[in-house]
Amino acid sequence: MRSLSARIIAVQVLFLTIALMSIGVTLLVSWELEGGAAAINDAGSLRMRAYRLAYMLAGSPGGLAEDARAAVAADVRQFDAVLDTLKRGDPARPLFLPADRRIDELMAVIDRDWGKLRATAGRAVAGASSVVAASDVAARSQSIVHWRRAGDVDSPMHACSNFGLVSMTAVPVRAQDATIGVLNLFFRRERELDADERQLLETLGRHLGVAVENARLVAREKEMAVSEERNLLAQQLHDSIAQSLAFLKMQVGMLDGAMRRSDRKAESAAAAEIATGVRECYADVRELLVHFRTRTSDEDIGRALKVTLRKFEQQTGIEASFAESGAAMPVPAEERVQVLHIVQEALSNVRKHAGASKVTLTVLRGPVYSFEVRDDGCGFESGATASEMHVGLSIMRERARRAGASLCVQSRAGGGTNVKLTLPVAPADEPREFAREGVSA
Repeated sequence: MRSLSARIIAVQVLFLTIALMSIGVTLLVSWELEGGAAAINDAGSLRMRAYRLAYMLAGSPGGLAEDARAAVAADVRQFDAVLDTLKRGDPARPLFLPADRRIDELMAVIDRDWGKLRATAGRAVAGASSVVAASDVAARSQSIVHWRRAGDVDSPMHACSNFGLVSMTAVPVRAQDATIGVLNLFFRRERELDADERQLLETLGRHLGVAVENARLVAREKEMAVSEERNLLAQQLHDSIAQSLAFLKMQVGMLDGAMRRSDRKAESAAAAEIATGVRECYADVRELLVHFRTRTSDEDIGRALKVTLRKFEQQTGIEASFAESGAAMPVPAEERVQVLHIVQEALSNVRKHAGASKVTLTVLRGPVYSFEVRDDGCGFESGATASEMHVGLSIMRERARRAGASLCVQSRAGGGTNVKLTLPVAPADEPREFAREGVSA
């Protein structure tokens, strides 16, 4: 019984110890969180005091009034006290900074910058003119900074006075809660900005920031579009010229071997294959040049497709016919380019692989456009597509995806091939994104 009682007491002591340790850890974590939160609050107050000091100093480059000097001196003392508390910590509050190398580096930066601002504030309290850069203050805050002419050679307005400029206003240009620039306004006479003027300039700075950011986004979008188009062109080059040149390289090797063996029959066969490959490669180059020069300045997609079909017929000798029906709003310019390239790729596959004698292009206009390329060639079995044609189909599907359209390819051996592109066109008062919803290539 004694042994059992001792075991029970030992288990109870163990659980009590674990409970006390858990309580201690919880209290420690809570104390650390509370201390970190207090440090964040004090750090935020330092930033606001720095803005206030910089604003007061920049607004009076010629010297501070007596009451302003007292306010600046008080702010400097408060800043020093708060910064000292952050460094040493205060267990009674509690307040302390976490032991982290990155935080130590940031505190060193704060010390360095505060030393510069404190020196400037000290000179201003002593009666010297302040030399805080107005544009720098505006760039680091959301405030408009106004300068007046000062006699101090170190004043930013000293050089401007040689050109008859008396005062300057620095307006922060902001976008997405970040300052991306400063707009400096110079005046030839003394003037103070009233509340309405300050509000107007702040609004102007925000609008300029939005305009600059939008211009950057547009430029970035154009870069992405160019990059995507280059990728598609690279795929087209691989589909045509690269594979043709690889074939010619193999035939040249076979011709060299036949010449070494003095095999006239093999030489003639290899030379004939090389000649055929050169003709195909030449046709591919001409076709790619036509694609690269594609222009869609005409809003009517039908006329652009007729021109493409006529060029195809002239270059290949394959009979080509065009039919269109229906009426609807024009296809947007971006989608028009993709449709034209898809049709050109479909016609290229007809020339290379189909062995067709006739091809028909049908356009059906409506809320959903339909473009159909049909040939009477040899066709192919599903899943047995040649690798070269497979690359071409991948290019067409990628372009269809970018246009918000769907692509369907139907074929059977000996029964020709039918390539159908379906493109929804949104009404004028309906967003394009809504019209594309649920459409995939």
